[in-house]
Amino acid sequence: HKYISGGAEISDSRRQKGVTDAAISASHESGRNSRVYEANAINRDITAPGATVALGLIYIKSHNKSVATSLVLPDTHFQLDYVRPDLLALRVISRSLIFWNDVEPTPEWIDSMVPRVVKSSIEFMKNAARRAASFGQMDDHDQVYPEIYSGKGDATDFDPQAVRQAKSFIVAGACFSLGLRYAGTANRAAGSAIFERIIWFLELRDNKDIVTLTQRPDTCTLTTCLCTAAMSLAMVMAGTGDLDSFRLFRAIRWRCDEDTLYGTHMTLGAAIGLLFLGGGKYTLGNSPGDIAMLITSFYPHYPVLSSDNQYHLQALRHLYALAVHKRILEAVDVDNADKVCIPIELSLAKSNESIEVTTPYLLANDSDFAEIRLKSDRYYPVVINFADFNVQ
Repeated sequence: HKYISGGAEISDSRRQKGVTDAAISASHESGRNSRVYEANAINRDITAPGATVALGLIYIKSHNKSVATSLVLPDTHFQLDYVRPDLLALRVISRSLIFWNDVEPTPEWIDSMVPRVVKSSIEFMKNAARRAASFGQMDDHDQVYPEIYSGKGDATDFDPQAVRQAKSFIVAGACFSLGLRYAGTANRAAGSAIFERIIWFLELRDNKDIVTLTQRPDTCTLTTCLCTAAMSLAMVMAGTGDLDSFRLFRAIRWRCDEDTLYGTHMTLGAAIGLLFLGGGKYTLGNSPGDIAMLITSFYPHYPVLSSDNQYHLQALRHLYALAVHKRILEAVDVDNADKVCIPIELSLAKSNESIEVTTPYLLANDSDFAEIRLKSDRYYPVVINFADFNVQ
């Protein structure tokens, strides 16, 4: 918590034991790093990203509310000014790791991650832009957040750019959380929710109307969030070759000018690669170990140049390979060892339902089947029970 929130590096217990500041300073002088420490305080701009992610990974799937309070998002503009915008995305990701089972593949869940103070400020700016454009009066939509018009609190006293950046990074963090939670599952609901947010980011980037311009953050923030959302969709649809996602990625990476950085090309290229992972024979896992590798590989801070390793070592981008799993189900003719295309029936493990598919068939990483039956007239009707062979 100290490395997330900052503060003095010296504990009160040491002061109570009579250790002087001079003695403490002398004992730490040899090992002090000027980047990590600022006088007697922690430089949280350096320590907070790693500490935030580490806390989420340590307590992954624990649903520990006391730990999650260290990662709560600011609920006032005063607090918002003391948290770097990109750290808000990491807090959303880490909280989602802790509350793993509470992550829902819906647009409403993504919206619920945005604090009310940010929503009300965005709504205030949008309505102000509408009134400026139409020279009209307040409409019924203005009454959704009445406190911003009554003058109560600090609702009308805020930094607009900070609010724009906060919302963009929080939404991007929520998309990344969905990507981790449903990595390799091809969950249509999760993919649709992320797809919708990518379109929203594209509209912020390309539309020129006054309401959109009011919500648009700076170019660097918008590009980072757009790439993060694209990578999130690729994680969900990994190995599926989903055409809608492919068309979207091609449309995003179409722009190629001097303002398009190396990190943007790298991220969108990797997203397309994940979509066709292993030629459609592989997908991503979402076990705790796999999640750690995916966060390390797709960490949402992208380089400016190919030699930029200041905030994230680019060699770590290759660790995604440790989260890749072969999920293709193939049938082989025992006489000539040829792979054949035959219909099969898969019985679900936790229900009486079954599905009929044709080999080769790509299994999602959360597939749980109890039995396989061959349904072809050309071959003997073999029945394979997974429990008998301890198949996972």
